[in-house]
Parts: sequence; C-alpha cells; structure tokens
Amino acid sequence: NPRQLQEQEDFPAFHSMEMVATSQELSALLQSHSGAAFMAFMTPREDAVRMFDQVPASWGRSGEVHALVADAMCGEYFTFQVGLWAALADVDRVSLSFNELRSTASGPVVPASAFRCFNLAGTDQHGVPFRKNFVAKGAVGSLWVGVELPADASAAGTYQTNLTLTASGVSVALDLTLNVGLAPTKALCSTNCTLVEVEPAGSGFVGSFDQAAHGDITSLTGCK
Repeated sequence: NPRQLQEQEDFPAFHSMEMVATSQELSALLQSHSGAAFMAFMTPREDAVRMFDQVPASWGRSGEVHALVADAMCGEYFTFQVGLWAALADVDRVSLSFNELRSTASGPVVPASAFRCFNLAGTDQHGVPFRKNFVAKGAVGSLWVGVELPADASAAGTYQTNLTLTASGVSVALDLTLNVGLAPTKALCSTNCTLVEVEPAGSGFVGSFDQAAHGDITSLTGCK
C-alpha cells in the first residue's frame, strides 16, 4: 500500500483551492463562457484564493459563480471574496460597486457605504498609497470585501444585495444572500469548571475565557 502523508494541523494542510484545474476543465470552462475577457467567481472566505497563476479545479468544475449564499451573525464583520480570472486578455480598470443590503422581512437596511473592498486601493505597510486594478492575461485576481452587520438581535434574518464587478469596461452583476443569526452565547462549562464561549444549540466550543473575569455568567445553556 502507498504511504499516506497527513497533516496534523489545518494550517499546513493541502487545501482544495490549491488543486489546479486540468486542461480539460479549463477548456470546458472557456466553452461555457460568454466571451468577455474575464470570468467572475463569488467565493466564500473559507475557500479564499490561494493561487494567482493557476485556476483552481473547483472553478473549472463549477463554471462562473455569480451568487453567494452564506451564514453570518449579528454584529459580525462579514467578509468574502470576488475572484477574477483574466481568461482571454489583460484586464484593467477593475472596480466593485455596492448597493444596500436589505432584509427580506423587516430588519434594518445596511447602507452601500458599509461595504468595503480592501485590496483595490489603500495604504500599504510602508504608508504608501496603492491602487491595484490590473490583472494580466491568464492570472487570477482576488478582491476581499467586508461589511459590518447590525449587532441588535432584531437584525437576525435573511438579507440580500447585489454588487457589480467591472473590468475593462465590462460589468458583471453578482448576488449576495446572508442568513444572519444571533451571535454565540457565553456559558459556564461543567467540564473542569472552565468558562467557554459556545455556539448556540451546543454546536461546540469556539474559545476559552477566564472564569474569574466572567463570574456573572452562570448559565450552562449550549455547553457540551
């Protein structure tokens, strides 16, 4: 039997976004494309772009992805990526524009100004302003986007918006749907008398805390 190599931790482990699309997958992807110089892929933060000179196999298999549905929590600064593959030519004048994030019920409206794209323009670690709005032919670009969600519990619910990716004068409409739930609750765990932060409905620990500093919290709800 061949020897299996397994990582002991998640950080050095091989990620699915590091699997390169085959020539057959790239050919099928190009054949399904409308003909613009680039393709767009809405990408969850868990599957962030890791290769910038190769197309990931998941994109080759899925085709373009113009919609993202994700889970978030009240008060969270939610992030996601818009991936861009310059499939047919260099692309420049890359930009993103945003609209209001609206509840499908009666929740608050998150203004378009709450959205921010981090890596199109800004100031680098040396204090020098930068602007990156060009992707060379064949290369992959990634645009990180963030939005702060309302913290009030009444904000829980489903939210929808659309954004527009523009490059080389061509625009593509993208859709975002967020299922926003309540933030994790803190509870006193009976195991080793350790105060921990747990997800609602007992789905597991997400952090540890000093019991003496949180002596007012005595509930066991959600702890497992």
